[in-house]
Amino acid sequence: MEILSSVAPLVAGICLLFLCYKLGFMNSLYMLHRKAYLKYREEVTTGKKTYQRYATDFCNENIFIYSGNGKITEEQLNKRNKNYNIVQELLFNRSDLVDKYFTQPHFSVEDFEKLHKEFNITTIPVMDEPQDTERKEQPKPVIKKTFESLLDEEDLEVLAECINEVRLFNVSVTPELLKKLFACELDTPLQTNNNKLLAYFFSMLNYRSLITPNWQAVCGVNKLFLLEKTVKPPP
Repeated sequence: MEILSSVAPLVAGICLLFLCYKLGFMNSLYMLHRKAYLKYREEVTTGKKTYQRYATDFCNENIFIYSGNGKITEEQLNKRNKNYNIVQELLFNRSDLVDKYFTQPHFSVEDFEKLHKEFNITTIPVMDEPQDTERKEQPKPVIKKTFESLLDEEDLEVLAECINEVRLFNVSVTPELLKKLFACELDTPLQTNNNKLLAYFFSMLNYRSLITPNWQAVCGVNKLFLLEKTVKPPP
């Protein structure tokens, strides 16, 4: 009886670990998706927030992790960073998959695996227009790409001061000019003094989910900048 009493807690612990494994509680990527799923059900399904607001708030709320008094290894940080960016890309680039799986009344490990597989091997579906040989082809409307900026007036004032301090452009900028920039309504392109600094500036705004992850395409389509010319050394 003494042997049985000492073994029982061990068996119970093993069973508990196995159950946690089967339910996905030991899969950090699944748990982050499940957290996003529960937040979606709480905020988007009930109409408390728009999808864009939900996605932005969720990413901002989950950038950092609390480590307590223990140390986090480089491998653990890289894994957490990878998981975070996968979910961020899913929320901002594949809302079709989010709507497909997060509107379900449950989100099991099996549902997560199906979502993750679709996310890895499919692209955003494009609806083909029905062919009509008798109808003349109509010119397709040009869809303007924008930054989807969440910057407010106070943010623009701070950014203008910082940009002018580092002399990112060959002219001083004002909050009003930056507002036109993020609305893609510049009268003339801005000449940058440092291409790498410009890329870092926009990548940090994207990291904070303040602009679209596709900011590079937006800059290119709208021709917002004249990049710094790199002078090659003489032979």
